[in-house]
Amino acid sequence: GYYQSEYNLKNYLIKKIAFDDGSDNILFTDDDFVSFYAEGEYDFKYNLIKEIAFGEGSDNIWFTDDDVAGDYNEYEYDTDNNLIRELQFTTHSEYNNYGSDNIWFTEDDIPDSYTKYEYDKNNNKVASHYLEQSENSLGNDKVWFTDDDYNNYDYQFNKSFEYNENNNLITNIESS
Repeated sequence: GYYQSEYNLKNYLIKKIAFDDGSDNILFTDDDFVSFYAEGEYDFKYNLIKEIAFGEGSDNIWFTDDDVAGDYNEYEYDTDNNLIRELQFTTHSEYNNYGSDNIWFTEDDIPDSYTKYEYDKNNNKVASHYLEQSENSLGNDKVWFTDDDYNNYDYQFNKSFEYNENNNLITNIESS
């Protein structure tokens, strides 16, 4: 599949649309179809703080009021505006990610997985640690975001990121 992104006049990502190939099994042809779309929310520093994915609603027409919010991501930043943690919340998990209130998009939602990022003194991303919810990854205390969480995957990055004239990431070559 592929994505098309829409930005507002202030250059903030407002919608990302995911497409899959159609019956011809060839991308970028007329029979490609929307598989989902995501919309972003920003903080006062213009950091993306939440991205919510939507599915087609009961009217079977994309981008209408009945589209259904599903999975979402939340993003946390340090004082230098570096992304330090990305939390992924999914509706199709074996765990009760809705939390004790069984309502989506509330404070007690539990992430399905999260990624921690590390930076060097020049604010270059140098490491990523991906943790996925499972019996083992939660550590002995069975609580997220504690020191005993188990990293499912660790990646060390080389500095190979390219940005366009608007500082949007255009190339992200991450090698371990």
